[in-house]
Amino acid sequence: MDKYLSICSVSQSFLPFMGGLTKYVNALGKRFIRDGHDFRVMHFKAQNLDAIDFSSGIPLLRTNVEGVGTETMAGYMRFKECLLNATHLSGEIAPDPKTLPEFSDYLKVSGKIKEYVLDTYGYKPFDILHIHDFQLLPLAGMLKDLAVPKVFTFHIPFSGGMLDNWKRFIAGYMTDYDRVVLSTEEYVSAASAAGLPDNKITRIYPFIDAGEYTVLGENDAREKLGIGKSDFLILCVSRMDPRKGQEVLVQAMETVAKQFPEAKCVFVGNGSFTQKLMGKERGGYRESLVSLAHTLGVSRQTVFTGYLPDAEVNKLYATCDAVVQPSVHEGFGLTVSQGMLFGKPVVGSNIGGIPVQIKDGISGYLFETGDAGQLAGKLTILAKDPGLRARMGEEGKRIFGEKFDSEIGYREHLELYNGLLQG
Repeated sequence: MDKYLSICSVSQSFLPFMGGLTKYVNALGKRFIRDGHDFRVMHFKAQNLDAIDFSSGIPLLRTNVEGVGTETMAGYMRFKECLLNATHLSGEIAPDPKTLPEFSDYLKVSGKIKEYVLDTYGYKPFDILHIHDFQLLPLAGMLKDLAVPKVFTFHIPFSGGMLDNWKRFIAGYMTDYDRVVLSTEEYVSAASAAGLPDNKITRIYPFIDAGEYTVLGENDAREKLGIGKSDFLILCVSRMDPRKGQEVLVQAMETVAKQFPEAKCVFVGNGSFTQKLMGKERGGYRESLVSLAHTLGVSRQTVFTGYLPDAEVNKLYATCDAVVQPSVHEGFGLTVSQGMLFGKPVVGSNIGGIPVQIKDGISGYLFETGDAGQLAGKLTILAKDPGLRARMGEEGKRIFGEKFDSEIGYREHLELYNGLLQG
């Protein structure tokens, strides 16, 4: 066995909220634990969750950030949205992050988490501190006196198109870490150009654990949703968020349905962890998609399931004919990897990490972001040709095994951690 390691992973959200980051860290943690290492996760405590939880197999330490006050949390959330707009090149983008009044709230929340990290280290020291994503970006600078290597993984885009003030802001905080993990070569180049030293950057592709994606028992997913066995079934699994671009897929269904009236598109997903953390849900986007489907006359061809347990989602992956990731903005898009694992052709927008995964015309198709007509064209090609779907699916499964399986990610993280500890 490799040298015993103790890793403390810190993020805003984690189980039971199953976004891409959760699946990534969950797969990594279980793999480390399987090899006899210590791996614990610290994340924000939402309502009705235990502060300490061992039920998942990974020790979870949930931090009660409400102690900073309601107004501070609200300001933190607003600053997060500003940062997301800046990195995703969407919405209203503030010219300078440090002039925003909510910036101080953003720092206060990291300051609160700093206290928990130090308490945890004092109770049970760890070898590596690994911070995941932008919500806690300033944490390394606040923990300079904690003498362990600090790693940061940026799960959202680092685009060269960002405003210079935002690039410098993010890269400046990243320099406080011993190593920064980015998911694509494009993001590596942009971060380097923004001033992050090359010797602090590591590219690791996001990954999933194939063992978590199995179908147990009879696959009755189509029957439960009233979808025929021969209907062309399209699957879209994503958080309900305008950045995920589901409206483009609804628009594409208008064209697809004209040629294939029995085609069905299933949308799986609900709101964000942020809304749960604040004790409220924002359902407006989903309702707007349902309304759009009605207006376009494709209500019969579209199904919105909301949240589904993993076992039910796996059944849909196994029985669908194609997977679509229509994001307008995307850091990587692990739904693409999930579709590839199940041997399905994947159609995705040509943005972020999606083209890193899809080999256009070989394992699936890319379409220009926001182009519903182009997306519809790719889907109709797949609907007409079951043989093509099978060939693309097999190629995607092969690529997944070579690049995006958790065993590869585990080995790359193990090498990274050991390298930092050896100096």
